[in-house]
Amino acid sequence: MEETTLTACSAAEIDYIHSKLIEYNKGFIHDDEQFGYAAKDCQGRIAGGIVATRNHQCMTIDYLWVDEEMRGRGIGSKLVAAVENAARQAGCTVVWLNTFDFQAPEFYTKLGYELFGVLDGCMNGHSQRFFRKNLSPPQPVANCMGASPWHQAKEAT
Repeated sequence: MEETTLTACSAAEIDYIHSKLIEYNKGFIHDDEQFGYAAKDCQGRIAGGIVATRNHQCMTIDYLWVDEEMRGRGIGSKLVAAVENAARQAGCTVVWLNTFDFQAPEFYTKLGYELFGVLDGCMNGHSQRFFRKNLSPPQPVANCMGASPWHQAKEAT
C-alpha cells in the first residue's frame, strides 16, 4: 500500500474535500434544496432573513438573523413560520436547527421547538443547542360555520 502524508489544507483543498463529500452524499440525499426569505423594511433594506435546506422529509434552518434594531417585532417568528409552511408544503415531517446559548435559544422553545441535544463548551465556552419541531400536515382552514371548505366540497360530490 502506498504511504500517505498529512499536510495542512489550503483553502482550495478544503473546497475540494467539501465538494467530494457533497458528491458522495448526493447518492443518498440527492434532492437537497436551499432557499430563503428576507424581511425588508419600507425602504427595501433587509431587516432579517432566514436560509433553510430541505432534504427529503427533513427541513434544516441553516441561518436566522434579525437586525438588532428590529428585534422584538415578530420578524423572526414570521421568518420561521414561513420556513415551516414551506416545509409542510414540501411534505417535510420535521424542522431542526442548531444555535448557540448566546443566540436566544428560548426563542425556539417559545415557537414549539424541543431541545434534543447540547454540546457544552464547544465555542469559546458557549454551548451549542440542537432543536427540532415535528410538523403536522397542513390543516384545512375552517369557514365561519365551523366546517372546513374541503369537507364541504367533499360532501357535495
